[in-house]
Amino acid sequence: MKILAIDTSNQPLSVAVLEDGNLLSQATCTKTKNHSVKLLPLIERLMEDARLKPCELDRIVVAKGPGSYTGLRIGVATAKTLAYTLDKELAGVSSLEVLAAAFPKTEKSVLVPLFDARRGNVFAGAYRYDENGLLQTVMSDRHIAVADLCEEFASQNVIFVGRDAQAYSDLINEKCKNGTISSFGFNYPRADILGMLGEKEKCVDVNDFVPNYLRMTQAEAQWLEKHPEGKMSMTPMLKKFKTGFNRLFGSKNDGQLEFKCRNVKVKGYEYLFVRAVVPDIPEILDIERAVYKGQTPWNFENFEAQIREQERTLYLVVRHNDEMVGFAGCDMKYATYEAHITNIAVLPPYQNLGLGQMLIKTLIDEADKRGLRKVSLEVRQSNVNAHEAYRFAGFVDRIVKKDYYTDSPAEDAIEMVYSINANKRKERMTNG
Repeated sequence: MKILAIDTSNQPLSVAVLEDGNLLSQATCTKTKNHSVKLLPLIERLMEDARLKPCELDRIVVAKGPGSYTGLRIGVATAKTLAYTLDKELAGVSSLEVLAAAFPKTEKSVLVPLFDARRGNVFAGAYRYDENGLLQTVMSDRHIAVADLCEEFASQNVIFVGRDAQAYSDLINEKCKNGTISSFGFNYPRADILGMLGEKEKCVDVNDFVPNYLRMTQAEAQWLEKHPEGKMSMTPMLKKFKTGFNRLFGSKNDGQLEFKCRNVKVKGYEYLFVRAVVPDIPEILDIERAVYKGQTPWNFENFEAQIREQERTLYLVVRHNDEMVGFAGCDMKYATYEAHITNIAVLPPYQNLGLGQMLIKTLIDEADKRGLRKVSLEVRQSNVNAHEAYRFAGFVDRIVKKDYYTDSPAEDAIEMVYSINANKRKERMTNG
């Protein structure tokens, strides 16, 4: 069996090509977390090194999580696209199991692979080799406080595996008297191990397969109970890859507003700008609550309708260190040559750092690309800080909309507009 294995679940990026359990080519990058840029060229190079054509593959295997939200999305989306387009089998393997399986076989200790999940929490599982040398699950993968994890294994011989374990060495040494931290050589994922594990896994349906985020499980489950038809269906997107797939990688999003995810640096902070998908909505609502004092001016259904309207609307989310920190939405009204910003919000700790201005600029640029002449929005008359921010971005007042906001008490809105052509002329005059 010829396998392409992909692990983007955390900062390390690992890809391997295998045939019948033999490694043909492999590469692991540990320095930077820029999988959206590096993954596809790396796959292409490794396929060339292995002297295999994409059509010769039998199965795509991907690390399904837990781990980095953004990393998982990139890896799973790529694996699903390739599997669908090439009509190949698809299998997913626990990212934690991959770490455990790379550690030398030992019957004396429990292996606890872990990834940092911030704020004193980790993603962790527990595994043990049986007398036949087979890896068995002792504790299922979960999101857990480090202190609770140490307490659970305090009396056992345990080896903590993974590069993030070192950050909690003091707590591990204090709480786990029989615990040790694995050496450097076993702290990184290996795609060849992923591929060998994936060869034994049952295949999954390409359309139904989703990453194992763990932190999102509850929110997703609650949403899916109400919306059983909305299971991260990728069929519409994948069909677009199917048509005219002449090279290993390429896409054509006919009928959809294209937006390529990008890394953006604003005042020393690195952000990832990416198009929103329906499973992002629970996090979007969390930002709303943080910005609007516990309220959600837009509910789940409002956001869902906008995000699913791919031909006319563009909704973006912004992530910093895998945390969603902002979002913005825009309705492209081609008939009137005007784009209307429907939503924009930034988490309070990231406000006044230029992120809001960058979101506005991004939407203006996207409107300009599509030949639109103006960008408009509404803002509460009482929101003086927002008025100043929009005017700084180049917006001017157009009209007052009486009782536009119908919550109690009702409040007027100021409609503001940005003239793309006028501001371009101003920029040209300023630059000389």
